[in-house]
Amino acid sequence: MFGGDSWRVYLEGPSYLAGTVFDHDNGVYEVLFLIMEPGVYKINMILDYTLCDGVIDPPMDWFKNGKVILFII
Repeated sequence: MFGGDSWRVYLEGPSYLAGTVFDHDNGVYEVLFLIMEPGVYKINMILDYTLCDGVIDPPMDWFKNGKVILFII
């Protein structure tokens, strides 16, 4: 696995927040938000660019395999 993709990640809720994306160059990306207003937020992730050549006939659960870990302090 490798990095190099460009992600746009933002939250929608009591306020609209853009995240800062860190590429760990191993297929793992970290996103940080500074949330100042409490409430329920929806996360939106958009892949703007990828270095991947693509997969021929990707598996049915291709877009469900992502893993999101949220740490809210």
